[in-house]
Amino acid sequence: MSKFQSLSSMEFWSVEIKGGEPLKVEIACGKILHLAQASLHALKKDHGDVSVSLFLKTGNQVVVLGKLCLGKQHQVFVDLVFEKEIELSHNWKDGSVYFCGYKFYKQLATTNKRPARSLCVKEMLEAGYENKRKKDYVPKVVSFFPNEIIFEILSWLPAEYLLKFKCVCKEWYYLIQDNNFIKMHFSRTPLLMVYDEEKRVGFGISGTIQETFIRVDHISGVILEKGDLSHKYRIRNPITRQILFLPDPCNGTIEVSIYRCQSTYEFKLVSIYRDEKRNSMQGFEIFTVDRDDEWRPLKLPSSQVCRMDLEMLRKTRQAIYYDDGSDDSDLYSDVYCLDVESECFFINVLPQGLFSDSNKVLALDWDGCLAYAEIVEEKLNVIILEDFRKHKWSQRKIIVPLTFFNEIQITEDNFLAPVIFISNKLYFLILDDKLFVYDIQTRQITERKPVSWEDKSLYTTRHSLVTFKGMQPEKIPPGVGLA
Repeated sequence: MSKFQSLSSMEFWSVEIKGGEPLKVEIACGKILHLAQASLHALKKDHGDVSVSLFLKTGNQVVVLGKLCLGKQHQVFVDLVFEKEIELSHNWKDGSVYFCGYKFYKQLATTNKRPARSLCVKEMLEAGYENKRKKDYVPKVVSFFPNEIIFEILSWLPAEYLLKFKCVCKEWYYLIQDNNFIKMHFSRTPLLMVYDEEKRVGFGISGTIQETFIRVDHISGVILEKGDLSHKYRIRNPITRQILFLPDPCNGTIEVSIYRCQSTYEFKLVSIYRDEKRNSMQGFEIFTVDRDDEWRPLKLPSSQVCRMDLEMLRKTRQAIYYDDGSDDSDLYSDVYCLDVESECFFINVLPQGLFSDSNKVLALDWDGCLAYAEIVEEKLNVIILEDFRKHKWSQRKIIVPLTFFNEIQITEDNFLAPVIFISNKLYFLILDDKLFVYDIQTRQITERKPVSWEDKSLYTTRHSLVTFKGMQPEKIPPGVGLA
């Protein structure tokens, strides 16, 4: 059996056992049950230091797996393997205990280099379970799982679970903090569409003054925020609940964006500052997290970049774009691209004659690339800048049939605008503050959401375990929710 066949045959297993309701766990022929841990159900009120004994029965024999305590020990790790039916129970009448582990085919255990460790009740008694009178006695059983399989299993679990699993052992603690593991886990987390508060109350860099932080950007599970009083920028990971305050960019900064480099997985921030007299850009600064102590100025390719209109800026996951409109007859002559990873500028020329009306053409993010689109007769015509470094545009226009015009009333006053394309889904915004998601494969609207620009905003994200040097736990003022 290959490694990937073995992994696909593994099945996560968990049960909730209520007080006074023993549960039999059936194990199919040819399969093995790995009982990993037991934990108490989260309580809404304090029940005191209640001691809970855990029992395991197979055949006519009953043994004590260990003890849990509400005030001290909420979980216990057992690491036992069984091939036959078992029965699990406990003596806590007012609550529940969760047991979890994995089921897999017996062949998986026998294909490992080291033999599987299977422990039956008779063996448990002979190994010293007759001493179960000793307080909180738990057997030490060596896990037979190779590190590769542990890596694979954990990388599929939700981030909230992994933060708790860091307490299991040193090996898991360092594994979950490893950059390669964080990359793999992030690639496997589902894409979420979050409709969240744009403002968040917290403490400033001093840790004593309370102020409101406004979300200005996000990438790869972390959020870039700016304080309304101190004007300090900080990075916040909402899953790990950690924050990192950043050094101040130069005076006149009007926009700061955050990016993640694809090759190095470094996080970089780009600051744009302006000439207030001309209301145009004066330059760029860049800051690499975990590497730079202060912002660095970027060398511009020409003085033309400094005269850019700030409203013409576009950004994707990899770059910042500016399209230079020349006159009414042509759409755009040049498209300036700042590659954040290499910190270099590229100039691309948009092919002409592709669109019927340049006034109706909109720029959008198409799976991380810059694209221009126009809606004509219930069709979306799109051209994509596939590789700005090689000046490569899509060879022909992509035509996406739009089948929802009968469902949504579109008028001149109720303008329809494509916003972003991710994983075969187009996000459209109707200018009466409604957003909907259109699946281009099924040609169906999959989601509809109202959008209020006053106090909430909608964005897509994934949960991430990423952390940076100097991060500190987020302090929440009393009476403020942990959103």
